[in-house]
Amino acid sequence: MLKKAKLKMANQSRALQKNIHIIQADMKMFCLRQQFPLCVVPFRAFLHNLSQHEQISTLQSIRQHLQPDGMLVLDIFVPIYSVISRNHWTEEAELQDGQRVVLTKTRVDHIPAEQLLHVRNTYSSRKKILAKADYHYRYIFRFEMELLLKISGFQVLRVYGGFAKEPYSFYSGNMIFMARKIADEEQNAILK
Repeated sequence: MLKKAKLKMANQSRALQKNIHIIQADMKMFCLRQQFPLCVVPFRAFLHNLSQHEQISTLQSIRQHLQPDGMLVLDIFVPIYSVISRNHWTEEAELQDGQRVVLTKTRVDHIPAEQLLHVRNTYSSRKKILAKADYHYRYIFRFEMELLLKISGFQVLRVYGGFAKEPYSFYSGNMIFMARKIADEEQNAILK
């Protein structure tokens, strides 16, 4: 992903390139020695934190890098009961990759007691396997996420059900959280 970003960046103006810094770091413990007005955690990346300790560490790292009243926006999926009531399932899809068709087979193994999903994607042409990718998610329910944000020093301002600011509903499929960094004094009062 970072290689592709660098390739795309090379086609941009020098003025724009000066404002883009590509950094590879662990979201649970990064140090940039700079603060920002906004942090966006897209593509459900926050769900790759597989424990509450990792989730809180990530939120605290983000908080340290936000200016006073800085904003955090992150999206996660809604854990729909009809889906997570199963322990294993597979899905298949065809994707068009330029001139060729890529077959995608996804196998999901679910550990409900830990809220963990182990996902294996296999990408193949009609003749051979092209690639495999394994990844893991720890899904989070709405009020669990709100509590994680609160104890990590954020005030939840809005929860949307879609990227066009649709209202949240359990059936919307998405949860987009907008949260504001609160002052240390507010944070201390919450934790007492």
